[in-house]
Amino acid sequence: MRLSLLLFGFLFFASGKIQAQTDVAFYDYPQNHLDWYTVESEHFLIHFQEGNSRSAQIISRIAEEVYDPITSLYQYEPDEKVSIVIKDREDYSNGAAYFFDNKIDIWLPALNTPLRGTHNWLRNVITHEYTHIIQIQKGMKRSRKIPAFYLQWLAYEDVRRPDVLYGFPNGILTAPFATVNVPAWLAEGTAQFQTSGLLYETWDSHRDMILRTRILSDTYFSLDEMGTFSSKTSLERETVYNQGYAFVIYLADRFGEDILRKITENLGKRGVYRVAEAIEIATGIPGDKVFDDWIADRKKFYEAAVSGINPTESDTVESKGFFNFHPQLSPDETKVAYLSNKFVDYAVLSLYIKDADGKDKEIAVVNDLKVRDSREHTAALEPAVSFLETSFSFSPDGNKIAYAINKRNKYGEHYRDIFVYDIQKDKSKRLTNSARIEYPAWNNKGDKIAAVQYSGGTQNLVLLNPDYKDSISTLTSFESSETVFTPAWSPDDSKIYFAKADLSNRDIYFYDTKTGEISPFLADPYQDYRDPFIGPNGKFLYYATNPEGIFNIFRQDLDTKETEKLTSVIGGAFMPFVSKEGQLYYSEYQPDGYKIMKADEEMLIRATNKGLYEPEFSDKVLQSGPNVDYLNKLNKFDDTDIRPFSQEAHAIADTGNYAFQIPTID
Repeated sequence: MRLSLLLFGFLFFASGKIQAQTDVAFYDYPQNHLDWYTVESEHFLIHFQEGNSRSAQIISRIAEEVYDPITSLYQYEPDEKVSIVIKDREDYSNGAAYFFDNKIDIWLPALNTPLRGTHNWLRNVITHEYTHIIQIQKGMKRSRKIPAFYLQWLAYEDVRRPDVLYGFPNGILTAPFATVNVPAWLAEGTAQFQTSGLLYETWDSHRDMILRTRILSDTYFSLDEMGTFSSKTSLERETVYNQGYAFVIYLADRFGEDILRKITENLGKRGVYRVAEAIEIATGIPGDKVFDDWIADRKKFYEAAVSGINPTESDTVESKGFFNFHPQLSPDETKVAYLSNKFVDYAVLSLYIKDADGKDKEIAVVNDLKVRDSREHTAALEPAVSFLETSFSFSPDGNKIAYAINKRNKYGEHYRDIFVYDIQKDKSKRLTNSARIEYPAWNNKGDKIAAVQYSGGTQNLVLLNPDYKDSISTLTSFESSETVFTPAWSPDDSKIYFAKADLSNRDIYFYDTKTGEISPFLADPYQDYRDPFIGPNGKFLYYATNPEGIFNIFRQDLDTKETEKLTSVIGGAFMPFVSKEGQLYYSEYQPDGYKIMKADEEMLIRATNKGLYEPEFSDKVLQSGPNVDYLNKLNKFDDTDIRPFSQEAHAIADTGNYAFQIPTID
């Protein structure tokens, strides 16, 4: 079928009221200098600003294509068109569903998290948030116009004067009654599950890593603990997502996909407030018993799956915090640097530099502030911004470090820019302004910095001159929502290796700096290749990948193409760096998060791969059914045909309506 749409524009978009479900952190979201437009289709209104017309069209297509599979599963349709607001004025990734308002917010930059695998962002997030709208509205005890009500009793002191009607209030009793009581794990689990057969979100190696380590260490959340995000760290909140997704898969596999609708319907009944009771009504089995059965099933499977793993012997470089990333040595190998969130409960990362032998006091670089001996100055380590999270790079002489950090511009937008920190002068110099750029990597000659720049929903590889501001030259010409990660130079600066993703998973490519050609180096649709690093002698490419279902560090001989596995872990190993002496530094996921580890060359495992480790359950197996052919077509989506609106289209929309059509999968 073809999707008929209308485009119309207006100068200012605002709801005119405060949305009750909006996080207060976004009340001051910038209403900036760019005009707003709306794409209207049969079931949706897509609101976007200049520069995002391609993404708006893709989102309109996705929303209409998944409308029927999601509404059919829950046998529910919204009472009016759902508005989707595209936000692209800050380097932040997320989605939010306001189910009382029939509204969805989408932050356009693709999600890049160390706690999930790589999936097509727009296909994933639109379906995820729309599932929230449908599933939670289905579970409401009343209409969406009544979010809650309460009964209140007030008591007053005795009246002391005859002209006073009431005395001073001295007692109050409030009994609230919520109209929605869908627990966090069920809401997020169903939004990730979406519907059987749809591959926009899948159970991946990262998710399995988190669940596997939690189950094996008996640190998993109980059914009640999964019900809320409150009083939890960032890692614990992701664990709610993770366990919820896995438990939903188990429920669908054991009882059939319709069980998700039945549990949701039961939560919408008056008098049913515990999800365990809703599960029992739907299955005939007490909900706590079903949960315990799932835990026992997973524990049995994981214990057998890892029984043959002989873990790599390694030393811990950093154990504090649950996010510790991108370890690397200074060029003279006297210092080790890495990113860490130690001393905080959230994903707020700082750059740490300390003596490689562990004897010297450490330095923390937080924004433009250098703090010595952070163990004695934890209060000073509170970062001024929230997202110093991409890789950084030493200059060849070891005197400077290039890093990316979010900065607020004159319009109130927060964009990532590249800064160069001078270790000797203890100062930072800004190289870009509102460039939306990250992953800096210094070349070996010292006259260029490779980085990744974002624009219009797509990332590209770029070059910077470290001696000049805003000296950006673009190397690649991706234009269809591709994402790019972690560039790494070859020793002679003739190639730049980088990870790239399009539909799902990451592959490793290289860019020839002499010819400008781009070629795949390691690619497999069923395997994820990431974190490329060229060893000090230029002989090997080191990387992380998951042929066994568990991420480990591998290396490939660039001449012979022979591949060796270097680590063997229960959780996952990522972000390799190899010293001149052959020591391997990497980030390892353990039950309580990512830690920086170090292994000597003789401690590394060089052996053939263990038998393939594959999670036993799958949320996507769909052999038959009324939607199987349609869903299989959706899984073969191709949005490369959509291009931005022309100037003529914008001009017409400014004064009226611009009608057009987009082909969709029928």
